[in-house]
Amino acid sequence: MRDEHLFKFSGKTIGTAALEERAYHAERVVHWQEEKKKAVAKIKSSHIEITEHLYDSKYEASIFVETDRDDKDRLVESINKIHFHEKAVTLFQIKAVTYGDNPDVEYDLTLEDIVHFRLAGGPRES
Repeated sequence: MRDEHLFKFSGKTIGTAALEERAYHAERVVHWQEEKKKAVAKIKSSHIEITEHLYDSKYEASIFVETDRDDKDRLVESINKIHFHEKAVTLFQIKAVTYGDNPDVEYDLTLEDIVHFRLAGGPRES
């Protein structure tokens, strides 16, 4: 029954929340790009070759040399996080413009929507 409630939020409030989420995800892209650089540098110190490719809807890395499994895992995690957050940046930018262009319109949001826009706070994806 609690999932059936709708809550009113203005386009301005939702648009602002979307911009905040966009900024957060943009920061995470930068963070994971740095993590990727560190992982690549550590692996390349062994004079090896690294390639990125799309495999089964996820980004993957191929490393051609014997290397520490943890280093490869960190590289793969970084690549996937970069692409996850880049996609979120794009989606929240679109939402920010869509709602922000209608600041005085009131929208009915579900609890899921409120969590999505973090209108009540809560944890974020790292």
